[in-house]
Amino acid sequence: LLAQPKPEAELPHRSIIFVSSINAIMLAMNRGEYTIAKTAVSAAARLFAARLCNEQIGVYEVRPGLIKTDMTIPATAYYDELIAKGLVPWGRWGYPADIASTVRAMAEGKLIYTCGQAVAIDGGLSMPRF
Repeated sequence: LLAQPKPEAELPHRSIIFVSSINAIMLAMNRGEYTIAKTAVSAAARLFAARLCNEQIGVYEVRPGLIKTDMTIPATAYYDELIAKGLVPWGRWGYPADIASTVRAMAEGKLIYTCGQAVAIDGGLSMPRF
């Protein structure tokens, strides 16, 4: 009896969360180095997932879109105009709290039976549209 493994429900949740960017899948022509770096983060997340999923370790990738932070201040006016014209279907900038709520769910094990998933937190920016 002592040698039997614990049921999965009794094991503590373990997760690894990578934060890349929507630029992992959408090119930023004026920021090629950023796009390349975020694509590498995305590849690392998939590799970790492939190697750790059988250990029941949730490996996730978060892909933020246009998020209102200090980094985006220089481009605020430019993107405000594009958002007003429909670039982001949700109709607004994202906020750090939008990212935090998803990361928290991942870290707390709320995404049961998922591994290797990338979540775009971008208000629909990356959603295919015609």
